[in-house]
Amino acid sequence: VNDTTNPVADAGANQTVNQGDLVTFNGSGSTDNVAVSNYTWTFNDGGAQTLYGAGPNYTFNSAGAFVVTLTVQDNDGNTNTDTVTITVNDTTNPVADAGPAQTVNQSDLVTFNGSGSTDNVGVVNYTWNFTDGGAQTLYGAGPNYTFNDAGSFVVTLTAKDAAGNTHTDTVTITVNDTSNPVAKAGPNQTVNQGDLVTFNGSGSTDNVAVSNYTWTF
Repeated sequence: VNDTTNPVADAGANQTVNQGDLVTFNGSGSTDNVAVSNYTWTFNDGGAQTLYGAGPNYTFNSAGAFVVTLTVQDNDGNTNTDTVTITVNDTTNPVADAGPAQTVNQSDLVTFNGSGSTDNVGVVNYTWNFTDGGAQTLYGAGPNYTFNDAGSFVVTLTAKDAAGNTHTDTVTITVNDTSNPVAKAGPNQTVNQGDLVTFNGSGSTDNVAVSNYTWTF
């Protein structure tokens, strides 16, 4: 009497693991009226993958949801299939790239460039933090900003993926001082010949600092 009864494949329960974890498949629940002679597991993880046996092991390097198909076969060639879903959590941090350093003048429009940031799945959030007359926060891969103060500003980019993994990078923006100082020569004075006169330029101001006072007459 030829065996024409298909086995019943059972690929086991769905699993959720992290990238790099060792996954053990479980086809032990599969049955046949005589015996299951072959277990074949097929799926795609960076290319077609094939495993054999009732409980093979595998480590997923990619993140995502993987549908794995178990095909069981008996000695007479009868087959049956079942699937199991392995959800692999993304634990890979993105790589933030805040772009090259820039030198600009006060009031110039600066465009930040985080487009070089990468992730194994995708960067979903770009946050830029720095101080310019107070804490500043910008969002997006390439936001614009105008610095009012002169000086050297270290800007921190935080790149985040959908799983909440983050990475930071910094870029230095040098803002040239283009604001003229304001000279104050002090009040007029009337003195006698031979008197010692003290000039007073202390009321002079600058957005950064006055570095030189020169009096000509």
